[in-house]
Amino acid sequence: MSKIAINICHGGFNLSHKALLKYAELKGISVTTLTVDKSQEDDDHPFGKWKRVRPGEENDRYGIFHFRDIPESWKDYDETEDFKCLTSDDIERNDPALIETLETIGLLDCNGALSNINIVEIPDDVVWEIEEQDGNEWVSEVHRRWS
Repeated sequence: MSKIAINICHGGFNLSHKALLKYAELKGISVTTLTVDKSQEDDDHPFGKWKRVRPGEENDRYGIFHFRDIPESWKDYDETEDFKCLTSDDIERNDPALIETLETIGLLDCNGALSNINIVEIPDDVVWEIEEQDGNEWVSEVHRRWS
């Protein structure tokens, strides 16, 4: 049987900060955690500036950076480093490291904002796809379609 992670409520698939860190650890991805410094809000940075999170600091917003380019305005906390963003969208839903993360931490602790993550098991020989409506997802067998 194949295991696939989906979101079973309106909102969309979104992993918690804790789950993203565990996933990165299992994949051997080196990550740097950033937080938003709300005191740095101005016309050029309406939501504040990103800054590094140091061990022991309290945070209300997180970013885990590794894969995707971030906006130029977020780089001014340290212009010498080129961070890229790791998000829930970058992870294959049947990635064994994702499934291990969900099973190790527990589904409730892996839920990000507006998410209710579940693991669906399907036969190994099924060619599948994830379909959704307003972020509420299900796994379907792929069929032929014509338009």
